[in-house]
Amino acid sequence: MKVLVNDITKTSDGGCILVGKIWDWQINPFFNSDIFFLKLDRNGNIVGSQGINAAITQNEILVYPNPAKDYLNFDMGLYRDFQLSVYNQLGQILLQKNFTTGNNTINIRDFTTGIYFYKLLTKNGKVISEKFVKE
Repeated sequence: MKVLVNDITKTSDGGCILVGKIWDWQINPFFNSDIFFLKLDRNGNIVGSQGINAAITQNEILVYPNPAKDYLNFDMGLYRDFQLSVYNQLGQILLQKNFTTGNNTINIRDFTTGIYFYKLLTKNGKVISEKFVKE
């Protein structure tokens, strides 16, 4: 198998999108077998993909900084239209927001120091949940 990157486009968040082709010489040595789109954050981490084999184990979203003091950023990569829910350790919902773009910031300045949980629900039903620490 051979991977060829055809184009790199800079994104406004300091990352980039890679577009390329994958040749699988065992299937057909004369034609491209797949095309991919890969979104990288400014640190080179994969934050979204299309046409990439599911074996890639990078996080699909970027949530930073963690631990956070005043604000928490959600870079959803290629995802759009999602609902965010933030919970305390008792499972109580502290914040719910609907976002239409992939880059969003929430204010956590008034949260007390501790561990919190978030759940992201995309419009196609994908659920992503994790925790963050408020300093």
